[in-house]
Amino acid sequence: MQYLRALLIPIFFLAGAWSTLLPHHNEAQVLQILRHEHLQVPFGQLVLGNIETTGNVSELSTKRESKIVLAGWTVFTQLHDPIQQLDILVDGRHMAQVQDFSSRPDVADAYGRPDFEASGWLASFSLLGTMPGKHVLLVHATSQNGNTGDLPSLILNVQ
Repeated sequence: MQYLRALLIPIFFLAGAWSTLLPHHNEAQVLQILRHEHLQVPFGQLVLGNIETTGNVSELSTKRESKIVLAGWTVFTQLHDPIQQLDILVDGRHMAQVQDFSSRPDVADAYGRPDFEASGWLASFSLLGTMPGKHVLLVHATSQNGNTGDLPSLILNVQ
């Protein structure tokens, strides 16, 4: 029993550390990764991704007239249909566009999909002219084949 406990403590420590590094994965998904199992693409879901700048929160607070920097990853789940462009919208107003995607081997490895590697992104934009209050921030994705989809929206609380 003591041997088993000594073996499990480092595994739970790694799972906790891993979940901190990859906040878009829940504990069950982290354990899958540790056991070298791949995450499953949810059936019927065309777009996967995460805005990692915000951690696991659904609201982002910022000062009026400030600059926002967002980072994350986004993929289209159909084979041979890579991401081409992201549009960042606040209350439907176009704020930024991303067309350059960086390597995210962690995403490709987690899903067992090498085609998911070129999925990392970074966007920055000014909130100049945005009034104080709560706004809806949306990341809209377009694939090379013309498919579109959105990441879950965030509330942008401008103070």
